[in-house]
Amino acid sequence: MVVARIHERIANRRHNFAHQTSWNRFITITGKKAEEAGSRVIPVNPRNTSQQCSRCGMFVAKMLSDRVHSCPHCGLVMDRVQNAAINIMGLGLQSQG
Repeated sequence: MVVARIHERIANRRHNFAHQTSWNRFITITGKKAEEAGSRVIPVNPRNTSQQCSRCGMFVAKMLSDRVHSCPHCGLVMDRVQNAAINIMGLGLQSQG
C-alpha cells in the first residue's frame, strides 16, 4: 500500500512537470511566431472572461455546460467562447495602454 502511494505521487509529479513544461513551451513558441510576423503575444488572465458581458461588462453567471452567453442586462446573445475572446482581446489591448 505504501509503495503504491509512492509510485502514484511520483507519477503525479511527472505529469505535473510535463503539463507545466508543455504550456510554457507553447507560450514561448507562440511569442516567437508572433514576433516573426511583426506582432506580439500579451498574456492575460482569462478568469471569468466568459461570464463577463463583452458589451455592458456585467457579470452573467453560467454553468460550464452553458454554451451561449445571454445577457439579461443589455440583451447581447452570442456564443460563450466568442464573448470570452472579445473580453480577452480587450484585456490585452487595455494592458497596452
